[in-house]
Amino acid sequence: MRKMLALVLIMICLCSMTVQAEDTPQFETLYDWSSQWQGNYPDYMSGFWFDGENACIGVLDTEEGNRAKREIMKEVKENSNIIFVHHKYSHDELKEVESEILAYIDKNIENLGSWSVGISEDENVIRIRFGEEYKWNFKAHKAIRMFNKTYGDRVEIFLGDKALDNHGGFTSITTCVGIGVVILAVVFVIKQRKKR
Repeated sequence: MRKMLALVLIMICLCSMTVQAEDTPQFETLYDWSSQWQGNYPDYMSGFWFDGENACIGVLDTEEGNRAKREIMKEVKENSNIIFVHHKYSHDELKEVESEILAYIDKNIENLGSWSVGISEDENVIRIRFGEEYKWNFKAHKAIRMFNKTYGDRVEIFLGDKALDNHGGFTSITTCVGIGVVILAVVFVIKQRKKR
């Protein structure tokens, strides 16, 4: 009887230790948790960034993304400053598009001047920036139209220091340039006539 009682007590202790181990967070901080990915995020993630005091995790608005939110809260001990943001595109998808854009620019556009391409994890978009030199580069204009048409809201294009609207903003820029050229031509003609 004593052996049986001792065996039951040992079993109860082992079971309670197992339950306690499952509920104990694996990581002290979110930074510790994020170090396991080393920039290679799981399919349900779109990014990881800090916004002031808060640590933000971008997840897809899917069943897997929502399940991951619950798991992360269980795995991280200090989780009071974690904010989850639902995004449309995974980090892997944006990384693939970024690679395509970089390959296109390297292969098709010479003398582009200053430019950059990078993923904005908090905005869930690829930011493409062209310096002022883009204005004189026909291939850059062609690439901008192609990027907007092909990638839509996955890209945000900046020309000089201005953001380009993905919904016809390029047309309005060229229209403004075209109108400017017409105005300059009219002014030139008027000045020429006054000289006569």
